[in-house]
Amino acid sequence: MPVKKNVSTKKPVAKKPVAKKATTTKKPATKVTTKKVAEKKVVKPSVTVETKKTNTVQSSYCTTNCKNFMKVLLYVLIILNLAFALFFFFRKDPALKLEELKVGWAENMKKVEQLYNSSLYKDQQTSAIDQFLAWQQ
Repeated sequence: MPVKKNVSTKKPVAKKPVAKKATTTKKPATKVTTKKVAEKKVVKPSVTVETKKTNTVQSSYCTTNCKNFMKVLLYVLIILNLAFALFFFFRKDPALKLEELKVGWAENMKKVEQLYNSSLYKDQQTSAIDQFLAWQQ
């Protein structure tokens, strides 16, 4: 029977000669910090987003349409504001309207206004208020 020889496929590696350290009269070196360079890892995004190109004709149409809409809206708001201002300017005071209802409409209201403006009524009300205040003390 033939004998098998163990043949290695590894290449022989020559040993490097070790250099002797040279002695010098220089000052000892200060502590040198070495920085480790971090390896940058490439991270692939987990979500991809597709963008859609817009048609320039369509976007400019929308812009002019929106500007026209804003102008129309502004005009409508100005007209409504003027209408409400006129309505509230020519409207009677609600308290005055209530007083008219109490005395029996506009005809009697004129008589009540004359009564309120008379000096006799003012003197009578002043004396009644003074009596009430004297009674409270």
